[in-house]
Order: sequence, then structure tokens, then C-alpha cells
Amino acid sequence: MGVIKILVENREDEGFDWGRHEYMWLNLTRSMPDCVICVSESVRREVMRKEKIDPDRIIVIHNGTEPFQGNSWDKSAVRGELGLHNNHLVVGMVANYNLSVKGASYFLDSIPTIIRTVPNARFLILGRGGHEEGAMREKARSLGIESFIIFAGYQESIHKYYSIMDISVLTSLSEGLSITVLESMSHGLPVVVTRVGGNPEVVEEGQTGYLVPPKDIESFSDRVIGLLLDQNLRLRMGEEGRKKVEEQFRLGVVAERYLQVYSGLLETTISI
Repeated sequence: MGVIKILVENREDEGFDWGRHEYMWLNLTRSMPDCVICVSESVRREVMRKEKIDPDRIIVIHNGTEPFQGNSWDKSAVRGELGLHNNHLVVGMVANYNLSVKGASYFLDSIPTIIRTVPNARFLILGRGGHEEGAMREKARSLGIESFIIFAGYQESIHKYYSIMDISVLTSLSEGLSITVLESMSHGLPVVVTRVGGNPEVVEEGQTGYLVPPKDIESFSDRVIGLLLDQNLRLRMGEEGRKKVEEQFRLGVVAERYLQVYSGLLETTISI
């Protein structure tokens, strides 16, 4: 029985942590993969630019998520668990902020401006903090905003925390295609995220949220404030985002696309 040898590689980010050594090996082996699957057009462009792979062998399949349906928890209890009052508006960020590329420090820099206009805003940070969490807590103290921030750490039941947010944000310096953005939109949350990586392929400016330049604290703060002050806008954008995820980013759609690619590669190899 013959062995069919097909090599499929995935690229899930823009290679932010790859250096000269990694790209040397990728360039030496660029003729080997039959197909390279990228999670966004942005990642595809980086692969073509840095790895010089034949564009005909590069395919984009966006990440996906399951649209969120209902919940089985008491939102008031979740808010109480975090020390939140009924009048608090919650700006949440879900990220592995132990990675500097997530730009969590810029999120902290925006908070003093936001609370001057919206003093009842609170900022919920979820995810792996690692050695960076201590530095972030110290920065929060130095900025005088410690009482406005909740460091909730890594949570397996992340959906119950999305359920109490009013806005979801990301201040990343680089992205592939953010699962956090997809999950946030599936919960009907408007998003304010940086215009990096695949974010513009998911977020429609002014429709499902806002895109801001990375490191631009003023633009980021202005967009967050605008949403916090306008409940109807938050609800409208959140509903548009939910619809977009349901129509374009369902896991079933993503899985079917992978099956089509693998089946096509197998058929081509067998026919040869």
C-alpha cells in the first residue's frame, strides 16, 4: 500500500516572535509544503513577503467560533463576585498579556483619560499575565487607577465574563485573526481594537466596532468613551457584530473549508 505524502502548514500570526534564524529555515524549506493555510489575508501577505512562498500554494481560512446562545449563570452574581456595582460600565480585555505584542500597557495608559469623562467605568483584564502582571499592577498604582481595574487572571469559563462586559477591547501591536474579537462579537459586544493583522477583516469600522491605530492612546480613548456614553450605539454595534459572526465565522463553515482544501490536495495527489 502506497503512502501519500502531503505537507500542509499553518500560519496563525504575522510571525511577531520569529527572528532571522527562523526565517532562514523557512526560506530554505519553502518548496516543501503543498499548501500553507493562513488565518487572515494579513498573515498571507506576510508569508509572501517574508517567506517568498508561491502565492498559488497559500490559502486563507479565517478562524471561527460558535455563536453564543444564552447563558446559565446569574450576571448579578458574576458582577458581585468581581466587586462591580449596578451602575458600573465594564470595558473588558481578554488576552495573553504576558506577551508584549498584546500591548496591554497601552490599555492602562488610556484609562486615566476614560475615567475623567466616565468615572463609573471599570476595566476587567482577563488572561494569562505571567511575569507581566506584577509590572502592570505596579503601573496601575503609579497612574492612580488601581481601584478602577480588576485583574481576573485566566478563566476557563470565559463566557460568563463576556456576559457582563459593555465593550470588549484589544490594544495589540500584531494579530493573526483574534479569537477574542470573534468571541466578543458572538456575545453581542461592540469592540474597539487596533488596526493590525486580521482585525480589519472581522471588524467593520463604525458598524460592529472601531479600528484605531496601534499605540494611539487618544484615538482609542475617544472611541471607548463614545461607546460608553451611548448605550443605543453599543447595542446596535453589538447586534451587527453578532450577525456577522453567525453568517461568516461559524466553526462549521471553517471546518468545511478545511475539508475542501484537504480533499482537493488528496485528489490531486492521487491523480498524479
